[in-house]
Amino acid sequence: MKVLYAILFQLFFMLCNVYSQTADFVADTTKGCVPMQVSFTDLSSGTPVDWEWDMGDGSTPIYLQHPTYVYNHSGTFTVKLTVTYADSTKQTKTISNYINASTGPYVNFSSIHTAICQHGSITFIDTIIPGGAAIKNLLWDFGDGGTSTLSSPVYTFHTAGLYKVSLTAYNQMGCATKTEKSSYITVYPKPKADFIADSLFCIQNSNETKSTTFTNLSSGHVSSFWHFDDGTTSNSNSPNKTFGIGDHDVSLIVTSDKGCKDTLTKQDYISVYVFHADFTASDTIVCDTHTKITFNASNGIQYAWRFGDGSNSIGMKTEHIYTQSGKYTVTLMATNSLGCKDTLVKTNYISVYDSIPPVIVIRDTLHCDTNAIITFKNRTVYASSDNRGLGQTVWDVRGDSSVLLRGDTVTYTYGQYGTWGVNAYIVTPYGCKLPVAIDTVKIALFNPFVTIDRFPGGCAPLPINASLWDEYFSIRYAKWKWGNGDSTLVYGDTASYTYHDSGVFEVEAIATSTQGCVGKDTETLM
Repeated sequence: MKVLYAILFQLFFMLCNVYSQTADFVADTTKGCVPMQVSFTDLSSGTPVDWEWDMGDGSTPIYLQHPTYVYNHSGTFTVKLTVTYADSTKQTKTISNYINASTGPYVNFSSIHTAICQHGSITFIDTIIPGGAAIKNLLWDFGDGGTSTLSSPVYTFHTAGLYKVSLTAYNQMGCATKTEKSSYITVYPKPKADFIADSLFCIQNSNETKSTTFTNLSSGHVSSFWHFDDGTTSNSNSPNKTFGIGDHDVSLIVTSDKGCKDTLTKQDYISVYVFHADFTASDTIVCDTHTKITFNASNGIQYAWRFGDGSNSIGMKTEHIYTQSGKYTVTLMATNSLGCKDTLVKTNYISVYDSIPPVIVIRDTLHCDTNAIITFKNRTVYASSDNRGLGQTVWDVRGDSSVLLRGDTVTYTYGQYGTWGVNAYIVTPYGCKLPVAIDTVKIALFNPFVTIDRFPGGCAPLPINASLWDEYFSIRYAKWKWGNGDSTLVYGDTASYTYHDSGVFEVEAIATSTQGCVGKDTETLM
């Protein structure tokens, strides 16, 4: 009986061992790209003493507990682990299609050009075979810090040099293949177009032209081509060109020895403007040496004056006083907002004369005849050096501008009694206007008055002295009638007579004035 129990116990122990011994494993990755490295970890229960790994790719078994294996071929692989225990029992774990190793894509690329000019663009074209999985994304590296994820990118190179270009393709398995081409792209330096010229010109009339020579400041070029806005061109390095009025565009195209070009266009670069300095003066003829003259300039923003007497000034509007007589040349130097300059010289523009006292003669400012002819004369004497012919005199003979007579000598008949203030405006031969207020012209009635010193009478024989008087006029002569048949013609305004008979006598004097007017008066003597 004891033997039976011992056998049963041993069988039970063996069965328990069998059931506690199980093969198991795990891989750190099951998907990847060849060459795909996989690390396997034995997870078998119990205490195996031997391990045999079949990696499923036809390679020889591996007898390690925790092997690391590299799959060099793409495919799906079944992995089997067989473990052996100390009692020689074996356990096996097989995982079908456990490892999926994928090949990376085949990557290549090309470009339309491999040599361009600076700032030029190149189109790149990829040539890719996906491999074990579809392409997920791309990454281009153009060697100058620029990248792209497009299939056929167009890329611009801004700096001259040699550039390495690479393309990396990633498939859905995460496999990446990179193709790199060293010194693949050559970027030639682009020439730099630049030029200068005298560009601002002023002309005096619209038909004028101005020529200028262009200085070519370009670099890195072997040829130049100029284009002007009138359609003309030039291949000269520094051409000379003539321009008319207006604003003109200029273009320069320079080419390097590699055929690279650069273009510079300067719009409205050449400007040709009509610019005239001009000015006026408040007076160009000054009749005395203390007259202030105002000068006004136009067509500019900056002005400098020279007045011809050593004096200068600045400003658009300025004033000046000439202290000596003479003729003066005035010069204006003007600059407009565009920097154009012009100088205007007006020779002998200002004439300064010393003041001249007018001499006016009026014959008979007092007259007794309404039909008298009154003569007005201008006898002003001008300096011989200033004499440019006779001056002009305008006479306002009635003082109210109702009658204006012109001429150095004029006559006028008033035709009525009255008093008139006469004005004359004398314009000298050099243009100075001298207003003159003349006294008055009076046309009055000749009305003599008789006085007798023995009035009203006396005893015969009676000597008397008689006289004539008029308010305005002198007596030239008078005929005295003594009332008794006697008469006396006496020059002057007095007469003497002796009465020898008694009686009443009417003394009458018929007087003639120095201007020929006749008047009479009577007086009774007893």
